[in-house]
Amino acid sequence: MGDRDMMSGCITTHILDLAQGLPAGGIEVELWRLVPQREPYRVCKCRTGPDGRPPQPLSEGHAIETGEYEIVLHTKAYYAATGGLFSAETIFPVARVRFHVNDPSQHYHIPVLITPSSFTAYRGS
Repeated sequence: MGDRDMMSGCITTHILDLAQGLPAGGIEVELWRLVPQREPYRVCKCRTGPDGRPPQPLSEGHAIETGEYEIVLHTKAYYAATGGLFSAETIFPVARVRFHVNDPSQHYHIPVLITPSSFTAYRGS
């Protein structure tokens, strides 16, 4: 079984800090499941390791379903912890990346690039 087969049916992320040119190690990450006519619920809360990746898939231990999800990054707290000037410049205290799962059997890798004044997300491989 290849790496892609082992990761199918999961949600992962990788956070890169473009302002410092480094992976965003130690940033708090949450994964939320958004269900119509119900309260959203948190699937996962963790911190990234030094490589900017959570220790396990965000969906670890949960079945992925078709529908909306949201990755929440606590960027202001992350930049404050870096001890630099960036924390005062952070205009997005949290970055929210909402995405739709069409096929629950697929691997949804959502890398996020952050700076104190912006963030960008895309579907990776």
